[in-house]
Amino acid sequence: SLGAVFLNDCSLFKSFPEISTNISYLDLTGTAIEEVPLSISSWSRLETLYMSYSENLKKFPHALDSITELHLNDTKIQEVFPWIKRISHLRRLVLKGCNELLSLPELPDSLSELDAENCESLERLDCSFPNPKIILNFRNCFKLNREIVKLNESPFPSSITFKACFLLANKNDVEPGDADMVFVDCYIMDKQSNLDVSCSPKHMYIFEFEADVTSSELLFEFGIRMGNKRTW
Repeated sequence: SLGAVFLNDCSLFKSFPEISTNISYLDLTGTAIEEVPLSISSWSRLETLYMSYSENLKKFPHALDSITELHLNDTKIQEVFPWIKRISHLRRLVLKGCNELLSLPELPDSLSELDAENCESLERLDCSFPNPKIILNFRNCFKLNREIVKLNESPFPSSITFKACFLLANKNDVEPGDADMVFVDCYIMDKQSNLDVSCSPKHMYIFEFEADVTSSELLFEFGIRMGNKRTW
């Protein structure tokens, strides 16, 4: 009756676990496992398989059909090899803290989340993102060209909903009452949508707005209104 097995961060675990083939969830991230048995292809109930990146994975094509989440946290790798495109059911790719990673190849179309936070050397993306609802995190990737993150060239729906989240905090000697208006300007090519919200510092704000999209190039700008002055 076992349904889920969590072995994440068991760093000395080297062999694939001998467990019930009826499980639906298996987390092997942070282990030393680099080989996947052929029998996993017959685990008909397995819906979620999390693993850490290893070059050996390419030797097990049956594993590439099963992995749904792949982790490359804090590794010294400089590039992700093209065979990652063959992970046909990959939903989430985590690259956090890969400080020497320079580029990313073509990624599976099934991808719904890419977390590349703190990949400080990342400069180039050789991929597009066909999923309009994909979650992309390039926080602290300061070498990444702002023009390089493109959505897929396929036609967009007539309307798309966006969410924005940011933290407003005091800086230096600015008093809380001095910045009593936060505004969000959303630029989509030559169209502009303005959203004005009254708020105060030291709070986190989440905005959701809907807009017509005719291009794959989007620009968002955030600012603070202080009297008649605006700060970007």
